[in-house]
Amino acid sequence: MRENFDSGIGKIFLALVAVTLSSCSTQVVAPAASSPVHPVLHIGEFYGAARARLVAAGWQPLPNCNKGFVCFGPDYPELATNLSTGANCGSFSKTVERVTICTEVVPDAIYVKTFSFHR
Repeated sequence: MRENFDSGIGKIFLALVAVTLSSCSTQVVAPAASSPVHPVLHIGEFYGAARARLVAAGWQPLPNCNKGFVCFGPDYPELATNLSTGANCGSFSKTVERVTICTEVVPDAIYVKTFSFHR
């Protein structure tokens, strides 16, 4: 069985699995040891508090108001609802690093549901 993963097809399969797991999911991806220190984010915390820490640490919100998304407006230009999946996510970048945060929206509040750091 090991031969399958040493082949080109096995490597492509593993790469696709890694890309799938790094998307906004319940999986929290730990940064690599050589990565800069990331701000601490907590699942269940208010999105506004998490966003404020990211911005204070130099992370830039990435506007996400594209076709197929419903935008959250000028207060959170990075946050949008994907009309095909229903996911409410936003992204921030700092140099070569990127973090994607997906949220749970309830009346009068937005909570961090999941997050993942990417390079």
